[in-house]
Amino acid sequence: MNPASYALILLALSTLLPEAKNSGRVENDKKSAKGMPAWMILAAVFLAVFLFMVIGRLTVILTAVIVAGTVAHSLTQAHKKKASLHAEDSIARLLGSMTADLRAGSSFPAALKRGADDLSTSLTASIELTAAIATAAVITHRGGSVSTVLSASHPQLKTLGSLCTLSEKHGIPLSDVFEQAHNQIEARKRHRAATKASLQGPQATAIVLTLLPLAGILMGTIMGAKPAGFLLGGGLGGLLLVIGVALACAGFSWSRILIANAAS
Repeated sequence: MNPASYALILLALSTLLPEAKNSGRVENDKKSAKGMPAWMILAAVFLAVFLFMVIGRLTVILTAVIVAGTVAHSLTQAHKKKASLHAEDSIARLLGSMTADLRAGSSFPAALKRGADDLSTSLTASIELTAAIATAAVITHRGGSVSTVLSASHPQLKTLGSLCTLSEKHGIPLSDVFEQAHNQIEARKRHRAATKASLQGPQATAIVLTLLPLAGILMGTIMGAKPAGFLLGGGLGGLLLVIGVALACAGFSWSRILIANAAS
């Protein structure tokens, strides 16, 4: 079977991905929210089709897919981390605003509504979170349970709902509970910032070590050894190419996990 036939088969399989995703949408909503987006999967498939049509070597395609998957996974994790940090900043800002309003004598629904209005002017607060807080303020103003409304309105507000439950259970003023939670978040942010600054060196080292094999290939090419032709020519070279790229990508991903755990 020639490369064009394989490419047509891959192209046909790629068209089935949206249908497969929709058929299991109800059961896999939570998994898909944590996994790789569908557009990245489609992009990887079409990249494989293009490379197979141009090059026609399976080892090169596997190498490209491994690299593309590593890059896509890294970008996805970075986006999730950024969204999580923005949500934490929004919760800290909400807790600070509500603490000040409660100490000034405002009711909880009024303080929650003022906090939602304050977050609406923030550039980092998500629209969904702000809308959920505003909705929770309206429901609590009508007599709804504070902890239940907050826990069910938005995932990021479960912590706020738990704090309200703690206040109701032990009779602690909400302003004191919110102030302690706000201080803890601010302390965690300061620790994260200090740790991130100290990890700049290891992050740069991980990137350099990942790109070091490319420097070796370039040096070999300059010396006339033609390593690129050996690696892209299939056979033993193609096998070494796949294994080497897989190990490099695995090392890069593992280093990012270690650095992320150290910074958290």
